[in-house]
Amino acid sequence: MYRLRDLDRRGRRLVPLVVLLLIAPFVVSVVRAHAAGWEPSGDNGIIALQAFDTHSGHPPLVGLPSTAGVYSDADPRHPGPIEFYALALPMKVLGTSMGMVGWTALVNLSAVLVAAWVVLRRAGPGVGVWGAVVLGAISWAQGPAQLTDPVSSNAGGIPMVALAVLAWAVAAGDRRLLPLFALFSAYVTQQHLGVFGFGIALTVGGLAGLTQWEWRARIRRRPLVGSSVDASPGARDTSEVLSGDGDSTSTDDQVEFIPSSQRDLSGRASAADAPALSERSATAPAAGVGASTAVLPETGSGSDPVTESQPDPGPDVDPWTMEAAWQSTDALPRRTGIEGTEGADADRDRWWPWLAGALLVTLLCWLPVVVDTLVSDPSNLSRLSNFTGAGDRQTVGAGAGVRQGVRAIGLPPLIARTGLSGNDLVASLSILEWLGATLVTALLVSVVFRYWRSRPALSRLSLTALCLAVTGAVIGANVPAFEVDRLNLYRWSFVVSALAWMAIGWAAGIWLVAGRGRYSARSRWETPWPAMAALAVVSLGACTYAGPTGYRDGELFGIERRLNDRVLQAVQGKENVLVVPFGNLASRSLAQSLAVDLEAHGHRAVLPGYESASYGQHRSLAERRPDTVVIVRTGRAAVTSREDDSKVLFTEDLNRDRRRRFERLSDQARSAPIVVSPEGAELAERAGLDAGFTDAAFQLMPLDPDSILYRPTLVDLLAAGYLTSPKFDGELLGELKANPLDLSWDEDRIEVVEITPGSALYLYPTLPNVPTEEAPPVSTEVVPPG
Repeated sequence: MYRLRDLDRRGRRLVPLVVLLLIAPFVVSVVRAHAAGWEPSGDNGIIALQAFDTHSGHPPLVGLPSTAGVYSDADPRHPGPIEFYALALPMKVLGTSMGMVGWTALVNLSAVLVAAWVVLRRAGPGVGVWGAVVLGAISWAQGPAQLTDPVSSNAGGIPMVALAVLAWAVAAGDRRLLPLFALFSAYVTQQHLGVFGFGIALTVGGLAGLTQWEWRARIRRRPLVGSSVDASPGARDTSEVLSGDGDSTSTDDQVEFIPSSQRDLSGRASAADAPALSERSATAPAAGVGASTAVLPETGSGSDPVTESQPDPGPDVDPWTMEAAWQSTDALPRRTGIEGTEGADADRDRWWPWLAGALLVTLLCWLPVVVDTLVSDPSNLSRLSNFTGAGDRQTVGAGAGVRQGVRAIGLPPLIARTGLSGNDLVASLSILEWLGATLVTALLVSVVFRYWRSRPALSRLSLTALCLAVTGAVIGANVPAFEVDRLNLYRWSFVVSALAWMAIGWAAGIWLVAGRGRYSARSRWETPWPAMAALAVVSLGACTYAGPTGYRDGELFGIERRLNDRVLQAVQGKENVLVVPFGNLASRSLAQSLAVDLEAHGHRAVLPGYESASYGQHRSLAERRPDTVVIVRTGRAAVTSREDDSKVLFTEDLNRDRRRRFERLSDQARSAPIVVSPEGAELAERAGLDAGFTDAAFQLMPLDPDSILYRPTLVDLLAAGYLTSPKFDGELLGELKANPLDLSWDEDRIEVVEITPGSALYLYPTLPNVPTEEAPPVSTEVVPPG
């Protein structure tokens, strides 16, 4: 095991620089979110409300509602509420928006730093620097918007990298990481159904590897018959030397113990301590060790016995040369004993604190889910189990899963790409992509077998990447077909890419050193600065060029702030505010943002009963009597109010400046019968559209011009001459083609009005169970009005 405090002076100077370069993209992402006026709307709004509930009388026990009910009879929610509880304190201290953004950035940054530290801990400084470059590329590949997005489908993506690296280390017997492993396992697995399967696979894989390592370690601890090690009380056995507070090196006739404090960055004796060590070697008795080079089992490292002796390079070797940095990796036995003790017995006797810590973390993180399982019928876990075993949904299929796995492990590296969508991962593969994946797979397989005994950490890292690629392909094949374009359902692929290229870079360093000769003349480029330069380039790219840069509902942030401010002014002195959304934009974005702001300012948000699955039963009309009612209505081109006695609080038109010119095109669309040109079918097919469907859509244009003029692809067809009748103004059509109309959730008009609870009940009698004596009996059927 390698420790930060064992680094030489140069290494200690580099650590802050590495950390700063890894931090930079996250800081820039927070600044961008603040500058954009980030607001918790849509799903993020529901997350904020659930975080409010953690310190109320209605603590959440499960995660957000999922879309599983759309395509399956089973309707599970996302696995757990861990993010809600984690966000509660930051939101209270920093405010709702910055608390959510800041916490998400902190968690994602912590995941990257933890992963980098574990790589250093398990593989040494040379591989550690390369690992930092690879992990820095995660920020580039994900894009700045995702680094601070708290929505559950994204929140587990970057922490999954830390979970994968921790699983690799735990499977190699690093028991001290168990509490951290349990924490990241819970945080990733509870976030979303899309990462649940992969998180479970990583958790089970890490624990299975640890179990296998413990079993093998017990076998290695058995005394060997005819061992050359002196069993006298004055002599330390080999396992004790290797698991004490330091590392050991082999000479021609003895084992020399080097305390950690006397090792330089490469893991060997420092130059300052060389005379003392030489004197000690000359006077040390040879009893207990045979005349030949000892074969030393790595009892503390979780590895198979090292079968090669490692010649001491001497005090003049720079620890940052390629030879020292790469060849020392996984070649020296690592320290795993308890701090301040020596010997394998102490390590064996005190494994329980780490296991107990992991069990405690697991219990605390999963306690709400356990409570839900005990008190709910059916529980969310049972619904999730039914959903997993159900075959009643259409998926992307095995072929798409294979293509995902090929892209995850192939060329170009997925972590080197940015601005991707889900369609980019399931699209057809080219010959070059197949060849690239075959080459990378062959390299990883060769590393697995070549270094299985001499460098087991590297071998297992390669094997982990291969196994996760197969696991991810199986999970990816079960992605619902109608959600195929959602990149957040394929976050596992970036984890596979990171592990694969970490292993390939590690192996490449070893092969390069072997090809150059063991200790040939050094040049300046062999210092860590080339790797630091690469990390700087990656960090700069993640800060300036990576995508996507747009935020979910980002075009609405300013509108939502103005809308919420108007409503807050209107409802002063009223405790319970009923929010009734009509329209896609209202129900999927604006209502959530308004409810969050109401509760953040001391009001109680009340929603119709049919919204209780998202907002919670305690916010439904069945639980609270409203003091006033706010109607949020959205539509496309126009909205129509039914409330004659309403007070208009807010109106907005996303296309206000172009509305009149657009209306001229609408009038022209109704001016004559529809006649498709002879080339119409060919134009439609050239645009990737079904000719029959396109013709049917245009036949309805006189009744609903918006259905055509709001669709950029159909506007392109009009501009290309798809219709011979009616005739359109070419200038206006060209302008619309160059600058399509702005839409959010397929709508562009917003109107917010305030009415009394009595008026709301009279106009919308299907609002269920209004608890008021004056109200006439109403239906309890949960049916959205309108």
